[in-house]
Amino acid sequence: MLGLLLVIQVGIYNNNRLLAAQQNCSRGWYITGYSTPSESDYNGSKQVVKVISPASVVQEREFYKTFLRVAEVQGWGKTLEGDYVGLVTNDKQWHSSPYPVGSKDEPLKQHTVAVDPNIINLNQRLIIPTLPAPWNKITLTANDVGPDIKGKHIDVYTGEGKHAAEETYRITGHDNVVCLS
Repeated sequence: MLGLLLVIQVGIYNNNRLLAAQQNCSRGWYITGYSTPSESDYNGSKQVVKVISPASVVQEREFYKTFLRVAEVQGWGKTLEGDYVGLVTNDKQWHSSPYPVGSKDEPLKQHTVAVDPNIINLNQRLIIPTLPAPWNKITLTANDVGPDIKGKHIDVYTGEGKHAAEETYRITGHDNVVCLS
C-alpha cells in the first residue's frame, strides 16, 4: 500500500510539474532545422572561390560545388581542410573560421535555435515537446537569428554532417508547441 501511495504521489508531482511548465507554452509554431554540412560527404565537380581568412587574407580555394551550395543555404560548412567556410550575409563573400558562426559571432552549438528576437528573447531557454524524440525533451537556447526566421518560426541547429542534415528533415513541421523555461 505504501508503494502504491508513493507512486501516486510521484505521478501527481510530475503532473504538477508538467502543468506548471505548460503555463508558458504556446501552439502554432513552425519548426525547421539547420545543420553544418561536411565537405567529406560530397563529390563531383569543383569550384574555385575567394575566401577571406580570420586574419583578412584572401585566398583562392577549391571546393565541391554541391558542398558550396549547401553551405550557402545552411550558413557554414566544414571543409576537407578542417576549417569552416560561410557566405557572410552582410558582405556576400566567403569567409573561413575555426568553427561555424552564429549571428552573434559565437560558435554554433548543437541545441542552439534561431528565433525572431521580436517574439522570443535571445538567450531564452525553451522546449518543443511536440518534436520527435529525443528532441522533445531537449532544452534549447535561443542564441541565433536568421533573415528568414520571422514570427512563430524556430530553426533548430542539429549539428554537423549527414546525420544532422537528416535530423533537420525529421523535426521540420507546422503546429508545434513551444514552452519557454
